Amino acid sequence: MSWYARLAVALAVGTLGGAVFRILHLPLPWMLGSMTACMIASMAGLPAAIPGRLRPFMSSVVGAMLGTTFTTAMIGDLAD
Repeated sequence: MSWYARLAVALAVGTLGGAVFRILHLPLPWMLGSMTACMIASMAGLPAAIPGRLRPFMSSVVGAMLGTTFTTAMIGDLAD
């Protein structure tokens, strides 16, 4: 199977996982839902993969998604 097909499978599975997490009102649905769904799919044997040359870009996206979710109110609640 070509890397295009494996990437398409990963994107489809990730989108489905994000949508499920969003419907269930779970935190960071588009990141955690996608990661969870892709992990489950990979463990089940589905050929979901991202080419190595896309990893640095995707790491930047994950970092930006995490960084934008924190607010000053959350930092103030850390003491509690």
